[in-house]
Amino acid sequence: MHNDSQLTWKDGQPYSTIFEDIYFSQDHGMQESEYVFLQQNQLEQRWQHLDKTHFTIIETGFGTGLNFLSSCQLWLKSSQAHQRLHFISCEQYPLSLAQMQQAHALWPELADISAALLEQYAYLGQGFHRFHLFHQRISLTLFIGDVMEMMKQLHSYADAWFLDGFAPAKNPTMWQREMFDWMARHSQANTTFATFTAAGEVKRGLQNAGFVVNKIAGFGKKREMLSGHFSADTIKARPTASLTKSQSAIVLGAGVSGLTSAHALAKRGWQCTVIEQHHDIAQEASGNPVAVLYPKPNDGDNPLNQIAITSYQYSLAWLQQLHLSPQDCNFCGILQLAENDAEAKRFESIAKKLPTLTRWVSAEQATEIAGVKIHQPALYYPDSGWIRPQQLCRRLAQDTGIDFQFHQHALRIEQIDLGWRVWDGTRIVGEAEVLILANAYHIADFTHTQHCELTPVSGQISFLPSSPQLEKLTCVVCADAYLTPNIDQYHSLGATFEPFQTDISVTEEAHRQNLESLKNILPEMDTSEFNTKNLQGRSAIRSCSFDYLPFVGAVIDTQNMPSQTAFLRDKSLLPPLLRGLYIHAGHGAKGLLQAPLCAEILACQINAEPMPVGLDLLAALNPNRQLLKKLGLKAIKQQYQDPLLSDVQSR
Repeated sequence: MHNDSQLTWKDGQPYSTIFEDIYFSQDHGMQESEYVFLQQNQLEQRWQHLDKTHFTIIETGFGTGLNFLSSCQLWLKSSQAHQRLHFISCEQYPLSLAQMQQAHALWPELADISAALLEQYAYLGQGFHRFHLFHQRISLTLFIGDVMEMMKQLHSYADAWFLDGFAPAKNPTMWQREMFDWMARHSQANTTFATFTAAGEVKRGLQNAGFVVNKIAGFGKKREMLSGHFSADTIKARPTASLTKSQSAIVLGAGVSGLTSAHALAKRGWQCTVIEQHHDIAQEASGNPVAVLYPKPNDGDNPLNQIAITSYQYSLAWLQQLHLSPQDCNFCGILQLAENDAEAKRFESIAKKLPTLTRWVSAEQATEIAGVKIHQPALYYPDSGWIRPQQLCRRLAQDTGIDFQFHQHALRIEQIDLGWRVWDGTRIVGEAEVLILANAYHIADFTHTQHCELTPVSGQISFLPSSPQLEKLTCVVCADAYLTPNIDQYHSLGATFEPFQTDISVTEEAHRQNLESLKNILPEMDTSEFNTKNLQGRSAIRSCSFDYLPFVGAVIDTQNMPSQTAFLRDKSLLPPLLRGLYIHAGHGAKGLLQAPLCAEILACQINAEPMPVGLDLLAALNPNRQLLKKLGLKAIKQQYQDPLLSDVQSR
C-alpha cells in the first residue's frame, strides 16, 4: 500500500513529513550511501574474494532504494557471474512508483539498475515481495510494513547490516533493544554492520547484543558514524550450507510444478533431470490450452489469502521476465464478479487493501471493460489475463541445465549415500543429490511420503465456438467458472470440480455444468445454441490438499521420528528430515498462480538462501503438516526458524 501523503519535496529532494527528516544527504546522497554502507562493510573487497554462492545484506529502511541501487552497481562489478546477492529490506511507508522515479532521476548513473527495479515495483502491498534483477544475479526481498513485524517473520543470517532509516530521535521505535538482539540472532562469523548515526543508545544497544562497535568519521558534515562486526566470542554454533559439488537434481513430473522447480534450480547453476511418464511435457492438468491468472483473495489474514496475494504479485513480475509471445499470453484483464451484495461489500474492502493489484468496479464499469453486458459489480485485475500453460512449460524447458527422460515411470525411490535413486521397475532411471516430487497426487505412492496425501480432483473445460455476442468479450470474466475472450475462434469455459475422480473422459454432463455456470456470467446468453453432444473440451486431474494449500518443502523421516512423548519433553526437538527429498505439489486449479513462488521457496530451501516469504506462510506450506497435526505437534513453524536447519540437520 502506497502512502503518497507521507512525503513532500524540498529543493528537489524527498522529505518525510512523518519523521520530519530527509531521506539522504541533499548534496551528495549517492556518495554518502557508498561511504557509510558499502565502504564501511568492506563490500568491494569481500565480494572480489567471495567463496560462496550468495551474499546477504539486511537493511532496516528501504526509503528511496538508494542503498540497494548502489549495492547492485558494486555487486555487478565485483562479484562472479554465478553468485547471487540477496538484499533484504523493509519499508513501512513506501514511495509510490512516480515518487521513486522522481527520486531515482537524481542519479542518472544508476538508471539501468533503477529501470530493472521499477518495472516490477508497481505491485506493492503489505508483506513480503521478491524481485529478481539481471538474470537473477540479484534478488531483492522487500517487506512492506514495520521492521519489528519483519523481525518476527524473517529467517536469514546477514553477511552485512545496513542500519538505515530515520534518525533515532525521529524514529525511536526502530532503534531499540529488541532490534539489536534480533540482529545478533541473525548474525554469524564475519557479519559486519554500518550506520550513519553515532547515537549513544545505538552504540550501547549494539555492544550489549554482542557487536564490536567502532566510532569513525562520518560523511561530509556529519562528524561521526558507527561500524563494526559481530563478536566471534558471542556466536553460538551455526549450521553451514554444505552443498555437494554435483548440484544435481531429479524432478518427477514435467508439469508446471516440476518445470518451475527445475527452472529455479537451473538459474542457480544446478543440473536437473526431469522424469516424465508421458511422451512430452505438460500432458496432465498443465496441458490445458488456456489458464487464467488471478488470486481470488479473501478478506482475512490467513494462509490462503497470503499465498494468493504473494503468489500473484510474484507471478506478475516473474512472467514479465520470461517474455512469452503475444500468442501465448494476453494480459487483457480479469473481472471477478460478485455473486451477491455481501460479496460486493467484501470486494470493496479487498480493493481498498490492494489498490495496486485490483479495483472495485460497478456493473456499468464492468460492462464497459468487458465489452458485454455485466449485471454485477466486480473486482477488476487490470494486469492479469490468460496464458497457455503448455507454452509456458516449453519456455521453461529451454533453460540451460534441464534435461528430460520421457516414457519413464517412477515406481520406487531409494535413498543412497550420495542422494536418491529412482527406479522404473527393476531398472534405475536416475540418481541425483536432490529429488523433487512434483507428480501431483502420486507423491504419496512412495514409502517415504505416504503421509503426504493429496486428493485427485477431475475438472473439465468446455470450448465454446465464438459467436457475435461472445466475440465482443475483451477480457476474462469469472464467477463460479471463468470465460475467456476469443482465442483461436474458441472461448474456454470452466472448469468443473469433481473430488476423488480420476476419469478424464469428456462428458456431456460436465459440459452442461459449465453452461449452467455461464448463466452466472452472461445471464442473457442463450446457451441452447451450444449442443453438448458436439462441444469440444478437455478433462484433467488436479491435486488438492486437505486445507487447499500446496505442499512445498522437505520431507520428514517418519521411520526415525521421536515419540510424541519425546517432543512433549523437549520443546526444541524437531522432526528429522530426509536429506535431499522435497515435495512441490497440490496446487489444485492454482498452479499457474502459485507454482512460480513455491518453486522459488523450494530452491531457497535447497540452497540455504533467504526465503521469499515469512515464517508463518512457510509453516502453512510444510508438506508434513497433516502428520504433525495428527500427532498434536506444534513444531511446524520452528522447522524453518533457522534458514539452514531444514536441510543441514539431516546431514
